[in-house]
Amino acid sequence: MPSKIRPPWESIQGKSYSYDKKWDIVAVMKRCKLENEISLTISTKNPRKRTAAYLLTYENVVSQIYSHYQKYGTIPINNQGNYINHSTVIVRK
Repeated sequence: MPSKIRPPWESIQGKSYSYDKKWDIVAVMKRCKLENEISLTISTKNPRKRTAAYLLTYENVVSQIYSHYQKYGTIPINNQGNYINHSTVIVRK
């Protein structure tokens, strides 16, 4: 049986990041990128690494969420429901 492939914005434990946590990642990443552009004395020049350190998450998760935000203008949402995502037909007699 093949294992479920998780989207990159889900945590390792299988729990998805909350909607607010994803927006936090986007907001902190935008701020870190702005600081990187205008400041000369930032301890870490990599905004993705700084965002991950501030929010205690992984760099690849920050990268995936922020790239999705840049591409679509929204954060990725979690799929609700079962793995098949089909509607259930209820037959009444």
